Amino acid sequence: MASKSKSREHGAVWERYVVMECGELEKRGHAMVSKNWEAPPIPGTKKPRAKSKPDFSGCLRGGRHVVFEAKSTLEPARFDLANLAKHQRAHLVDAAFLGSVAFVYVVSGERRKYVIPLAVIESADAKSVRFDAPGVVEKLELETWYDAIVRGGLA
Repeated sequence: MASKSKSREHGAVWERYVVMECGELEKRGHAMVSKNWEAPPIPGTKKPRAKSKPDFSGCLRGGRHVVFEAKSTLEPARFDLANLAKHQRAHLVDAAFLGSVAFVYVVSGERRKYVIPLAVIESADAKSVRFDAPGVVEKLELETWYDAIVRGGLA
């Protein structure tokens, strides 16, 4: 099992990659998506922070809202659903109910990238989703997440 620091470092690098990818999509005119920042703790108080929202949200070309959580895993073949916080999953469900494109964007331990649509997560009867499960879209080499969701029929 990998150490928490290695896993956390893997996640931080992944998030920077996704931010750069979103910037490229904005330059191309495909999407305007930005990182949702978490509320910082208030020093000297015991007041809990507000629940975090999924990592990224914005608008796709054509006006459709998109919201997704960016996750990394050291696992090569599956994404453990326990890595998706209940409140984040609930936010994705609510957004999808209102018509948003909602998914989890995952980089695996093999550095392969996957878009897992919310419908696949919600229909999973296991504690994880395999990357080869029907509906999961593997991002190809020169694609962005936007290209993958279009190819996968999500947008």
